[in-house]
Amino acid sequence: STQSTWDFHTIDEAKDFMQQHLSSALVILDGVKDPKVIEAFRFSFPHVCAGTVLFTTKEPLDDSSVEISGSWSLQTKGTLLQALSLLSSAATTVDNSTRGAVIPDESVTLSLPAVATDIANILNNQWTALGLASSLVAYKSVKENKSLDWRKAFQTLQSIEDNVPVSRAFQATLDSLTPARKALLQALAVFPPNTSISLDAVLHLWKPTPPLKAASTIKKLCRLDLIMLVRTPIGYSVAIHPVISDLLRESNPDMRMLHRNFANSYLELCEKEKDWHLVPDDGYYFQHIPYSWRAAGMAEFKTQLKNFEWIRAKLYGSDFVSLVADLNNASSDSSLNIIRETVQLAKDHLYQSKWELPSQLYGRLYTSEDTVAKGICEKIASKSSPLPIDEFTCSEELWLRPLYHSGLNVPASSPPSPLQGDMHTKAVTCALFLPNNRVATGSEDDTVKVWCLETGKLISTLPHPGVNTFVITIDGKLASGSREKRTITVWHDIENAESGESVQVLPKPPPSAPKPENIVLDQVMVCLGRTGCIRDEENEAIRDAVLVYNKRDEEGDFTDTDKIVFMGHDDQRPIMASWSHDREVKIAVLSEVNGHHIVCAGDCEGNVIFLRLEKYSNPIVGQELDSDAD
Repeated sequence: STQSTWDFHTIDEAKDFMQQHLSSALVILDGVKDPKVIEAFRFSFPHVCAGTVLFTTKEPLDDSSVEISGSWSLQTKGTLLQALSLLSSAATTVDNSTRGAVIPDESVTLSLPAVATDIANILNNQWTALGLASSLVAYKSVKENKSLDWRKAFQTLQSIEDNVPVSRAFQATLDSLTPARKALLQALAVFPPNTSISLDAVLHLWKPTPPLKAASTIKKLCRLDLIMLVRTPIGYSVAIHPVISDLLRESNPDMRMLHRNFANSYLELCEKEKDWHLVPDDGYYFQHIPYSWRAAGMAEFKTQLKNFEWIRAKLYGSDFVSLVADLNNASSDSSLNIIRETVQLAKDHLYQSKWELPSQLYGRLYTSEDTVAKGICEKIASKSSPLPIDEFTCSEELWLRPLYHSGLNVPASSPPSPLQGDMHTKAVTCALFLPNNRVATGSEDDTVKVWCLETGKLISTLPHPGVNTFVITIDGKLASGSREKRTITVWHDIENAESGESVQVLPKPPPSAPKPENIVLDQVMVCLGRTGCIRDEENEAIRDAVLVYNKRDEEGDFTDTDKIVFMGHDDQRPIMASWSHDREVKIAVLSEVNGHHIVCAGDCEGNVIFLRLEKYSNPIVGQELDSDAD
């Protein structure tokens, strides 16, 4: 068994498991000193009588009271290894009654190939014979003070040139199957070793075999220990031992064609347009179909990793680790280096929030001139469109698209953003949307910068030491304030650095009493859109959007200080879109510009980022998007 531990919820489950496995197993009771032990075993496990029991002793036993019908028993003064060596000779005289043999001399010489081959010839279950043969090698390694390694035991048996017991046992098992079942078993060679294979994938491989016949074949192969049926949280799956998987591949003359036919058969499942990312998920396809592409020498193994639609479907259908593994397996293709590096830069974000894939790739590749990078960005842009304020819908995949300057780390081969030189040099402390599609930001570098929302370019830089807040005056002018300097500056012309009129306000009040140690303030910051509050007195949703982000406190730390979460509603359930930054987000504000939601954020290094809420118009086929995850 490939599973070292078994979890049972009830005693009945454990009994059923023991009955199922012991009824067809070879049970060895080594070192029996009293026949009562065998009687107790027979009483406790009556269903084992249908199987095989081998017991060994140091001294001969009076077996007149021992009756285990239909079983093999062997009494020996020697070791278990010697007992197994006598199995072939003892079995030739076994009938329905219990019989035993005594080794007169403990110095028994062993011929490992001969013994293993004899065992394979005698036992009805040929794969149990393989287990016995491997136990010989494993036991011998222990006697020689070597570490017990079962896989090495299999390899040792395979290295025997004359009458190889592993191949002989496996071939005997194949010969015992009908031609139809033998073909179905050999087809399983298409699956990778050490892999949990969904039953849907097995049934798809065996088409057009009827489901009932496929089920009986699975039951037969499990009984022969060629495959194992494993219970998973989402159902049952099939597991194949690596040794059996190797033998299956050796028994197939054309593995490349087998892999190619298996991969191409999935395209037939597409209802309309036939494309790899449109195949319905069966629990195996998105996780492992690149294994068949690679084994068949198909170009899709590399070309699909340059296709955003496949990367997106792969990430949703499997996980981030599987996507990275595919990229690493295609390391010979240098054109994928920029995608490989980009995914690594975004690994902390994508591992937790796979729905951020468009914003992470677009935000890191939009400045690149690389052909593959430009193709991915163009695909994202072509399938996305700004989401109007009043068109929330749970059927759309929402994401926050970085505009102009993302502030994210980019691959080494990509140039920095052309707006990088205009950014603040220290942490952004405040931000405010202004009329005429403009935004003002303040920073610890003692400057106020005014930006154009239509182009993302810097309009002007205004000096104000210690600026940390903005307001709009009654007559519509921008006023910046400094809590530390106790000053307010009113800007009569935001494009003219000389137009500021400063006013000194009341002096700083004396320090208040210290804050209690157990109270942490200002960690979760919330911004409301212009179109509503939260809920009215009757608990009816009247807000359109809320923006939430975490803030690092002066006396402690808070998780996810790099994440911004947009939340809206469609009168049925919340809709969410999140965006993760590479650095701590210090400030984030939300507003509506030209009928769309726009977020302005600033980080601890002075980057000013504009994000627009957009919808991706090509949902994952056969997979449900987790709209309210985390």
